[in-house]
Amino acid sequence: MTKTVSVIIPAYNSGEYLSETLESVIAQTMTDWECIVVDDGSTDNTKMLVESYCAKEPRIIYLHQVNSGVSAARNNGIRQSSGKYICPLDGDDLLEKTYLEKAVRYLETHADTKLVYCYARTFGAENEVLEFPDFDYQEFLWNNQIFNYAVYRRADYDKTTGYNANMKYGLEDWDFFLSLLKPDDKVFCIKEPLYLYRKRETTRSVTLEDHRKETLVQLYLNHPDIYGEFAKEIVYYRNQEAGLRRKVSELEAELDRLKNTKAYRIGKAVLNPLKWFRKS
Repeated sequence: MTKTVSVIIPAYNSGEYLSETLESVIAQTMTDWECIVVDDGSTDNTKMLVESYCAKEPRIIYLHQVNSGVSAARNNGIRQSSGKYICPLDGDDLLEKTYLEKAVRYLETHADTKLVYCYARTFGAENEVLEFPDFDYQEFLWNNQIFNYAVYRRADYDKTTGYNANMKYGLEDWDFFLSLLKPDDKVFCIKEPLYLYRKRETTRSVTLEDHRKETLVQLYLNHPDIYGEFAKEIVYYRNQEAGLRRKVSELEAELDRLKNTKAYRIGKAVLNPLKWFRKS
């Protein structure tokens, strides 16, 4: 049976927190949802916990896959979902009870809006409200302005190749949104902290910090249609680290070509990542 929204939860050894996450979905004021938990090869009690919820709540669905990473888990869940809208949710985070209702209502009444998200509030090791600036596509190319929990249409997801498995250390949500959004697409942020983001001492975000440069390199290379010649510059810096040097004159010539590309014309922000790669 088709649902209005499908909540997709990748879960890898999330048993310690998953019950709270599922309870926050069950408490939603909008009731026409399904929640698909994709167990990414967990070795803890995730399977038993989710199946206990399935027994009492038919809107919760359990899927299992061999450990393949969060991107594969999200894709697996979405492709087996029935909802008109998709809401990704991490297995240790929470939704405020009105989030699905408010996000879906906006999308239903604004057909020209591609994606809706909201402010967030951290809890656990840190407690603060995360407010985001109004969406700007050009800024978005260099700094992710959207959290992974954004709600979007399944029909728009189907026009992409989904979440990219080569983003293995993180930023797979930003990478996906770059595929989903075009320069003129409208994006709306609900200016309320309706998503609760658990901050732990050891999380995937810590792993990302250890691999931030290579992760950004991969993101730029995944979107040559957006970053154009800039992606070639990223290849240079990656190769430079590997000991493969090119002559300075070659680099200068490539930078001259860069100035005539769409990527350069986006604005001066294009220079900042280059400086960052040089210094790092």
